[in-house]
Amino acid sequence: MYEHLESKDYLRRDEKTGQWIAQPLVCGFEGDIGQWFSDLVATIFPPKFRGFEGKISLIVDECRDLQSPHTINPALNRLVRQAPIPRVLIAQNTHQLQDWNSASKSVMDELYLFRQQGPRNRALVTEMCGEEVWDIVEKLPQHHCVRYWFKRNGDEKQWEIWDKPEKWYVPIRKGDDK
Repeated sequence: MYEHLESKDYLRRDEKTGQWIAQPLVCGFEGDIGQWFSDLVATIFPPKFRGFEGKISLIVDECRDLQSPHTINPALNRLVRQAPIPRVLIAQNTHQLQDWNSASKSVMDELYLFRQQGPRNRALVTEMCGEEVWDIVEKLPQHHCVRYWFKRNGDEKQWEIWDKPEKWYVPIRKGDDK
């Protein structure tokens, strides 16, 4: 992964405009995920984001491996507390709200809820989003979700149902589309 960051081979030049276009750089890890993630963050994001140029979206899949309700990886903690800036988007994915640390939950702009069940999930979703949202979340079909945003716009509801996964769902592995 670091060789890609150094060589910048994840960039390609647009044939028409000549501008550089960043391509997704997907990184996996081996060994201690906490140390690996800390090294990644130190490489990409200088302290306090000073000297950071450009725009980036960092998607942390299965972020439960880096946090719990009681602990959070120091690098992830730094990101979620310092990254609410226009040039940096941090997206975290996990299966249940109970996996999240309060540092992450307190700075969320949006939350995408897929089908969940169980009394603990009910309590957490209801506390954050309301009973009306829970009633929908517990019955969602596969790959459908509720998009919930925390910023209020007057009397508008704060959520919408995403019920057309064919427009946005992309299987990661062969066979995931079945």
